[in-house]
Amino acid sequence: MINTICLAICDDEEKYRNTEIELCEQYFKEKNIPVEIISFASGEMLLEHIGQIDIILLDIEMQGINGIEVKENLLMQKKNSSIIYVTSHEDLMKPAFGKNVYGFISKPIVQEELIKILQVICKERLDNRYIQVTDEIRIKLNELKYIKSEDKYCVFYTEEDNKKLVRNKISDWENNLPNNFIRINKSYIVNLKFVQYKKNKILLEDSTCLNIAREKKELFIKSYSKYTLDNAW
Repeated sequence: MINTICLAICDDEEKYRNTEIELCEQYFKEKNIPVEIISFASGEMLLEHIGQIDIILLDIEMQGINGIEVKENLLMQKKNSSIIYVTSHEDLMKPAFGKNVYGFISKPIVQEELIKILQVICKERLDNRYIQVTDEIRIKLNELKYIKSEDKYCVFYTEEDNKKLVRNKISDWENNLPNNFIRINKSYIVNLKFVQYKKNKILLEDSTCLNIAREKKELFIKSYSKYTLDNAW
């Protein structure tokens, strides 16, 4: 199982909270990233939350503790939440800059602006996400090269050429991984980070050549093209 991203929305206006919840739910669903979204009507309520929060959409100007004070309080608590400020007052942006602040969005929110910042944060956070393969084994997603089905087992191949053998079906993983993991045939799920696509075949880093099942080819080409474009320097 993949560890879930916890995203908090903090705004003292309900209409903005509802809009942000809807936009974030849509984004994470499209990216197939597990997310828990929680919302707070004040900075005080957010700071009372005990659990780990990965991303915060934070209004700057609120009744009581404002967004800047929330950020400073989180830093004092050594919290490492990634902050996206939401504001209708551009003059408040300058004092809001600081550690863990990834950007600013003006009200009313433009979806494309939110997506751009979320993409940056999620790409960074992805490097630290993992799948819990068994109670004893967990593997970083950015180190998992591919999964191979062998009878009633799956073999997980990692970047350091380690192999983890687990008794379950490859279909159990097919719909529970991020979009950069693609099922290419009955035996393999590959991480697009570690493959090349040449002459209708997939080439792995160890020079293994794999065929793409006919019914999987269209999805693979579409996913590979998007991944390559999204990760181009």
